[in-house]
Amino acid sequence: MDLLRVMACYLVIHQHCAEQFYAITGHVEVGDDTFFIGLNTSLGRISVPLFVMISGYFLLPVKMGLRDFLKRRLSRILIPFVVWYLAYCLFFIFYSGDTVGQATANFFCMLINFDDRLGHMWYIYMLVGLYLLAPIISPWLERVGKRQMQFYLAIWLITTLMPYLNRFVSPEIWGACFWNPSPTFYYFTGFAGYFLLGYYVRRFGAANAFWAIGLIVAGYIPTAYFYIDSMYHFTEFQDLEMSWNFCTLNVAMMTYGVFCLFTKIRWQGSLEKKGLLGWLGRLLSDFAQRSYGIYLFHIMVLLLVRDWLVQSWPDIFLFSAGDGYTLHRVMSNIPAVLIAVPTHAVITAIIAYMAARLLGLLPKSRRWLGV
Repeated sequence: MDLLRVMACYLVIHQHCAEQFYAITGHVEVGDDTFFIGLNTSLGRISVPLFVMISGYFLLPVKMGLRDFLKRRLSRILIPFVVWYLAYCLFFIFYSGDTVGQATANFFCMLINFDDRLGHMWYIYMLVGLYLLAPIISPWLERVGKRQMQFYLAIWLITTLMPYLNRFVSPEIWGACFWNPSPTFYYFTGFAGYFLLGYYVRRFGAANAFWAIGLIVAGYIPTAYFYIDSMYHFTEFQDLEMSWNFCTLNVAMMTYGVFCLFTKIRWQGSLEKKGLLGWLGRLLSDFAQRSYGIYLFHIMVLLLVRDWLVQSWPDIFLFSAGDGYTLHRVMSNIPAVLIAVPTHAVITAIIAYMAARLLGLLPKSRRWLGV
């Protein structure tokens, strides 16, 4: 699970670095490396679903009382959220030239929704909803059998086809209309499926390695294909990521496959006593423990690293844009995105982890770092 957390956290950073190459203007940008963006970024869509599955794996069913559970879990995610949201408001005063008034307004707007520049903060709102749901479904989870749970997970899997049905069949299906926003399977949609799926794996076991790899491959192909195809057919950003939607069947297949594959790892990680493996295990476990805080503040680091890389390595980080077309520079006939995105992501991840370690030295830092 520590390895999964580290990978999920890195994939989030990788995805946000890739966005600098196809969404920086807010519109779909087609360039000479569009194809390779689809190839090297499509797997990154499993990042948030993996986090949700890990939460379900460890938290469900809830054993403690409602008051104690909500106090413990919500305080752990909301205190760091509020602290870092405030930090971003202050950061954008210096980075983007926001006024104090704008920063104040942006801070209190978090009661309604996140700032557009803080797109990653949507995850916390969703996670709060899952935590509120957890005590409600826990009594059922304690009694449910494998077949019953598979039945409800199957309904959830059907709902992961809805983005495609809405695109290719009708935007309103199964009773949806302007006066009814909750059609037949509305209450089975979303991340609650991943939440339950994590618990299902812990209780009933994971798929074998052969099936896990097959699911990863079978999910990856349509994820990358539909993204690449959409780049050439749509001009609005919101139309681009149909196959990258977290709650699509193809992404669910990849997520479940990767999760099951990682359960086959028998390395003890931080429990190793000596040597390189022991040191590496302790490092990864420490990164995993700090992953929530890293997730919250990594956008600050990402923006600063991007600005530095654009200045120091312009051959692959600068591009010219106009009329909806972006020409990304290519170094030695290698698409720039294959070098720039991993470089940007790895540097950002390393610096963010080092910052989390340093911030962890401050008094009572565990509360606002989410450790």
